Amino acid sequence: MKNLKLGFKIGMGFGGLILIACALGLLGVFNMRSVETTSASLSQQYIPETGIANEIERTSMLTMHAMRSYALSLDQKYRDQAKTETEAVRKALAQARELSAKYPSLVRLKADIPKAEAAAESYFALAAETETRIKSLADSRKAMDAAATDFVKSVDLLSESQRKLFAQEIRNDAGTANLQDRLEKLADVAAITEIGFDIRVRNFKAQAMNDRTIRQQALQLFPKVEAMVGKLAGAMRTAENKKEAADVEQSLGLYKKSMTTFDADMAALDELGAKRNQAASRIEELAKEMAQAGMTNTQRLADAAVSELSMASTILVSGLAVALVVCVGIAMYLTRAITRPILMSVAFADRVAGGDLDGVLDVRQGDEVGKLADSLRAMVERLKERIREADVRSAEAAEEARKAREAMAQAEAAERDAMAKRDACSPPPPPCRKWRRLRPRPRKSFRHRSSRRATGRSSSPRAPARPPRPWKR
Repeated sequence: MKNLKLGFKIGMGFGGLILIACALGLLGVFNMRSVETTSASLSQQYIPETGIANEIERTSMLTMHAMRSYALSLDQKYRDQAKTETEAVRKALAQARELSAKYPSLVRLKADIPKAEAAAESYFALAAETETRIKSLADSRKAMDAAATDFVKSVDLLSESQRKLFAQEIRNDAGTANLQDRLEKLADVAAITEIGFDIRVRNFKAQAMNDRTIRQQALQLFPKVEAMVGKLAGAMRTAENKKEAADVEQSLGLYKKSMTTFDADMAALDELGAKRNQAASRIEELAKEMAQAGMTNTQRLADAAVSELSMASTILVSGLAVALVVCVGIAMYLTRAITRPILMSVAFADRVAGGDLDGVLDVRQGDEVGKLADSLRAMVERLKERIREADVRSAEAAEEARKAREAMAQAEAAERDAMAKRDACSPPPPPCRKWRRLRPRPRKSFRHRSSRRATGRSSSPRAPARPPRPWKR
């Protein structure tokens, strides 16, 4: 690490920061991809599964409601509405099958779709059979209404003829026995009419209340009426009266037969309604199971997405904290690795500047700071070498000066000896004259020149001042 360049160290620090940032980014992308996968499963699999299951349940219930209304009111518009909803159910089931085939992970949907389709087809078959039975029921009702009308008419004709005969016998004074017999016949006709009216009322009430029990009670009255009609037919004497009684007996039989058929159709319709309700309950149960499975999976994946997001946030925050600590550590290490040798070099340079050349710079590395430290050490060594050279030269100069002083001292001593010898051999010198100093010539003052200029008199150029004369002896 010490032999690396400063630029490379700084680059490594920034590179480490970039790597940490990239690692955090990749970690965030990974977590987001996981959340994206969960969200894709929600939006593409389980939410559509729930929606399709709810659509199957909704359209099935609408179909059932329309069929019940059709079975109760026998109105064709409800059957048409049921057919429309049936197509919607088939479409929803087809979408469910496609979804389960596309995503094998929808195990519950894949397992329940065949059951739902079988239950739906069973219900549709029962609905078609119900339509056929209702059409047959309508025919039975028409026949029953026609037979009831014929029965009432035949009874009215018989009653009218008996009243006419009774009136005729009274006019003809047919006798008490004949009149008594005619009154009995009129009473039987009235009883037949009353019981027939009771049958019709019970039949209408059974249809209005959709109560088969009331119709069964009405059917139980037919044997009594048949007995009375048979007795009345046997008591008739004329061919015309016998024919009228026979018409009543025949219309009563047709009325009973048509009502029995109608009751059988209603019983079959009720049985079909029970089967339809059972199939509808099965479809509704399967749809609820599929919807519940979809909701359960949706909730599970939603919880997983929340957990993944929470984990991603925790990881990112933790990663940022770790990255901050690592970055601070790297920054402190790089700062210390760069500034410490620089500060040591500065302190060494300060000591050298203060004259301390014996200090040691303990910086040994191959970067720019190390080169600076090497240069400082080399500079100090050169300074020491120059100082040593200067000391050597100074010593040499001192030695030469010493020699020169010795030589001068010897020369002065020799001169003194020579002068002493000369003085000893020569006569005494004459007396000395006093030295006098020659006084310099006075200079002309500035005022004098100015006065001359003022009077207009010109003067010759001023000669330069002479220097003072030296002292003379």
